Amino acid sequence: MTSGNARDHRGTTEVDVHSDEIQLSAELCTRFAGHFRFAEQTAYVTAGPLLVDTLATNREQVLSGHSLSEFTTVPVGATWIPRVEDLPDEELDPKRIAVVLLAGGLSFRSGGIIHPLLTLEDPVGRDRHTLIRRQLNRLAGSPLAAAKVFIVGTLSNRDTIEREVFQPDRRPTVYAGGLAPRLAVRQHRTGAPILAGSDPGVPSYNPLGHFEALRWLILSGSMADVVDLDIAVIVVMSYSNWGHVFSPTTLRLARSAARRQEADPRFFLLGEVERCPRGKQAGSILVQRSDEIRTPRLVKYNYGSGNLNVAPGDTILMSTNTLYFGVRNVLHRLADAANRLSPEGLDLRTLFAEAKSGQRRRQLLAVFDEAFPVAPQLIATRTGAGTEFLRIERDLDQLTLLEGELPFAAVLVEGERAVFIKLPEDLADPAKRAYLFES
Repeated sequence: MTSGNARDHRGTTEVDVHSDEIQLSAELCTRFAGHFRFAEQTAYVTAGPLLVDTLATNREQVLSGHSLSEFTTVPVGATWIPRVEDLPDEELDPKRIAVVLLAGGLSFRSGGIIHPLLTLEDPVGRDRHTLIRRQLNRLAGSPLAAAKVFIVGTLSNRDTIEREVFQPDRRPTVYAGGLAPRLAVRQHRTGAPILAGSDPGVPSYNPLGHFEALRWLILSGSMADVVDLDIAVIVVMSYSNWGHVFSPTTLRLARSAARRQEADPRFFLLGEVERCPRGKQAGSILVQRSDEIRTPRLVKYNYGSGNLNVAPGDTILMSTNTLYFGVRNVLHRLADAANRLSPEGLDLRTLFAEAKSGQRRRQLLAVFDEAFPVAPQLIATRTGAGTEFLRIERDLDQLTLLEGELPFAAVLVEGERAVFIKLPEDLADPAKRAYLFES
C-alpha cells in the first residue's frame, strides 16, 4: 500500500511514500477491512467488488452503531450552555497559549482556488500578501501576539509555507499532517481495501482531516515545545476563519478551558458554538443523545445514517471550528494510555523529544491511539474530471463522540467569531472582505 511513487490529492505533486506522514497513516485504510457496509441493491451480490454505503459505514465506525436519529439538537436557549459573556472576566496570559492554525489547503469546496498560499492585493494599501501571511500579520497585531504559533499543513505545502512565514525573530513551527490513499467506491467484503488512483499502481493521497492538528502536533515532537513553554491551552482554529478570533474573547475562553481542566481531570476540550439557520447542512451541529441529557456532542450529517432530530425554533447551535485543549489533561490522558501499554512505564517527555528527530514515532502513535481512539470516516468525493473515490478523514469533533466520555464543554459566542472564506464568492462578498482586510 505504501510502495512505489505516489501523488498528492491534486494528482500533480509526488510525495515520499516512505515518510512517516504516510507510513503512520496507512493502517487507517486497513481498519475498514471487513467493516465496509454496502448499498442495498448490491447487498446480496457475492462476486466482485460492491458499492460502498458511506453513511452506513460511518454509522458503524464514527457513531459506534448509533443512528443520527438518536441525536437531538441542543436548543439555542439551553441554560446549561453558557454564553461567553457569562464567563468570569479573566484572561489567560497569551504566553501560556499555543495557537494551531489549520492550513492543509485541500480546497475541495473551491476546486483548489482558495488555499493558504493564495496571494491577494489589499485594496487600500496595495500590498500583496498570501492568506496565511495575512493571518499571521493579524495575529501579530492582536492580544494573542505573544502566543506560540504552530501551522499544520501537508507534505505538499509544508516547505512552501515554512518559507513564506519565516520570521527570524519569532518563527512559527510548521508541521505536516498524515496522508492516506484514496479508496475505490467499490470494495470487497473481505481483504485489503482497494485503492483508487489516476494511474495503475500510483495511488493518489489525501490529507486526513483536522484531527491531524492534534495527532501530528504530538507525533512530530512539537508537543515537546508545548511542554517546555509551560503552555496551558492549545487553541486550534482554521486559517480560513477571518472573524474576530485574535481577540480578548479568545483569552477569556482559554482561561475558562484552563479552569475546567483544573476542576475535572476528565475534561480536555472546550468548543465555541454559534447560532445558525435551522436548515444549514455544512458544519458540526451541537447535539445530545436521548439517553445522555445535557451531554453535548458534535456531529455532522455525513457521520452516519438516519435523520437528526431538530429542536423547535429557527436556529441551531453549530461549531465555529475553534477548539481549546487543556494541555495538562491531554498529557494525563497520554500518560494513562502509556501506562496501560507499558506497565514498566514510558517517559512522555523523552518520547516527545525523540519524535522531533523522527525516532520512536510508531511507539508514540500506539500511545496516542490508545488515548484517543477516534475512528476514521469515509467521504465520497469526485475529482475535477468527475471520477468518484472515497477519502478517509477524522475530525477533531469526533473526540466528543468517544463512548462513555465527558471530555467536552460548549460555550455560545457571537457570529463575528466565525467568518470563513473558502469559496470564490466569499472573496467577492463585501461583508466578508471587510473582515479580511480590516486592520
